[in-house]
Amino acid sequence: MKTAIHRFSNVIKDGIGPILKDNGFKRQRQNFFRQIGEIGHAVNIQKDKRNTKDEIKFTINVGIFYSKYWLAELDFTNSKNLPVFPKESESIIRERIGELKFGEDYWYSIESQRIERKLIKDVEQDIKEYILPFFNGIDTTEKLIKYLESNPAIFSNDYKLLIVLAEEGLFKEAQIMFNKIMQKCPKRYIENMEEKRMKYHLKNEDITKK
Repeated sequence: MKTAIHRFSNVIKDGIGPILKDNGFKRQRQNFFRQIGEIGHAVNIQKDKRNTKDEIKFTINVGIFYSKYWLAELDFTNSKNLPVFPKESESIIRERIGELKFGEDYWYSIESQRIERKLIKDVEQDIKEYILPFFNGIDTTEKLIKYLESNPAIFSNDYKLLIVLAEEGLFKEAQIMFNKIMQKCPKRYIENMEEKRMKYHLKNEDITKK
């Protein structure tokens, strides 16, 4: 009888891997990536830490990688060199299949006693109906900006939008976003915002009042 880990490997080998490869992704272990201009699409297959030999739960993480954002915000060693194979964890936008499909977290389950054929079909269908359309909807910098603009309630998205606008040289729009952030910016982030103001030569309109 096959073990759960064997069946999990088959789901990646026979289901996830082929459909992503057909859509231009390269694989590195349980990570997949494709580059489209300055935008990259990343996929990570994450296993539950509480898995057993008889049952494995996993989910699919997806990310939008934007090279200029990584260099500006995530290049912690100041190497100035982009990752050779960017991971989902290094993305400017990060989602999970559950959020895309159900609006909440979701984990697939594989049991050693159950044949994985149906699960492979289910995962393939989810990739076709939710993950690939998500990626195809954000395959240019312009679409990335529109996505961040459409989620203004999330504070981190406002900050990310500020960085994208500034890195793209859209300083008028960046100034507007900077002013918006400063109106509700927690005190612990003020110093960082001042650094960004100076880096991108934005106006100091409201920061001294905080």
